[in-house]
Amino acid sequence: MWCRLAWLHRRLASTSVRNTTSSNSSTSSTCSILEHSEYLAMHTSLQARRGGLGPLDTVSLHLLASELAVSTAVLRLNALGLQAPLNTHPSHTRVHGLKEEGGLVTGGLSHRHDVVLLARFLGLVAEAGVEEGQLRDELFVRGMRRKKRRWHQLQRQLVGFYLVGGLEDGARRLPVEAYTRLGKLASPGPFTQQEEALILAWVEERGEKEWTELAESLGRRYHLAGVSVKAHFDIMAERRRGRRKGRFTMEEVEVVMREVFRHNPKVLVLEHLHSHGVDFSAIAGLVGRDRPSVYNLYVDSVHPVLRRHEAGTLATDVRPLLIQHLKAQGCRHSAEADLEEAAARAEFRGHTRASLHRLWDGLLNPTVKRLGLSSKRLVTVEQVEEWWSSTGRRPASEARRRRREEEIVGIYLDIKAEMETIKDVS
Repeated sequence: MWCRLAWLHRRLASTSVRNTTSSNSSTSSTCSILEHSEYLAMHTSLQARRGGLGPLDTVSLHLLASELAVSTAVLRLNALGLQAPLNTHPSHTRVHGLKEEGGLVTGGLSHRHDVVLLARFLGLVAEAGVEEGQLRDELFVRGMRRKKRRWHQLQRQLVGFYLVGGLEDGARRLPVEAYTRLGKLASPGPFTQQEEALILAWVEERGEKEWTELAESLGRRYHLAGVSVKAHFDIMAERRRGRRKGRFTMEEVEVVMREVFRHNPKVLVLEHLHSHGVDFSAIAGLVGRDRPSVYNLYVDSVHPVLRRHEAGTLATDVRPLLIQHLKAQGCRHSAEADLEEAAARAEFRGHTRASLHRLWDGLLNPTVKRLGLSSKRLVTVEQVEEWWSSTGRRPASEARRRRREEEIVGIYLDIKAEMETIKDVS
């Protein structure tokens, strides 16, 4: 179910799509896709049975027959896995090495990238003469046997190579990232009541398992859709148990903080907090809240405050610096920003990628409201700067934020002193 496609179709009529490449792309070494032995074998196999091909096989043969020109360096990576852009496993050292050399870029796909990717996909559908819905169903299928899975991975990379061909930096993009992004464009958005009823019926019949298959049955075929469905089921379960909602009291914040430090006393050294020994489900039970809200409280509202306190930068408002940094990096939309890199800079000491993202989100939301736009992805950095210059800080809300941060630091200092006392005694 691609409910966002109609909107993007309309955007195509008013947005010029650039199919040219940048100077970096044009000087990159390219080769025919058929120089890859597996694609050459695929071409031979598809030609031999061209009479009864399905939509994805038809598209694959169309692209292979055109001897699609692709980046030699990216083709040699064989980065077929959906986690390739982010995977830190040693087997992906070539991916990270090419990125460090400047030969590869990941992330930062904005609305203007989305328009190009969708235009390329629709153009491919027309060129190959296949039905869009049927192609989509085959392209985003899951749960294949190993032999067929490898074939499908090669096919989705092949389509990805064609998609990135329309991006300005396409020669330095991983095809699988374009494939994943295309799947997200098909996301039905927030879960509906009808979907929630189907989720409950599925769990009642099959138990809490097979989340990817459930996601597919709901028409959610984007990357990690099963994880998304499972997380929403957990939220539904907490809702039925009558968990409290709304703003956390400082008493609840203190309980959460004490438990986090009890579970992992060295938690502040972590820039990326997923769990790392902290059982947020157990902590959520202590305060009568659902796990996601407790996790988000700590990650968004507590962890960054304490790290900035330790770094001595808590009193520094970095929002204007963040705006200027994104402008200096040439970012038109926030999705193009590398907040991981920004967090490592001296002017943002104490911040993490997550805390900078939260700050930027706080700038985007009022800008969207002021401009009457439908999505934060449409907001430009210049528009945020204009809103900030004309509106800026609000004394009352700033004072409330500072008081809350001071209370959080006060709780932390008490916990820290108690931990040191226990350490001295032991």
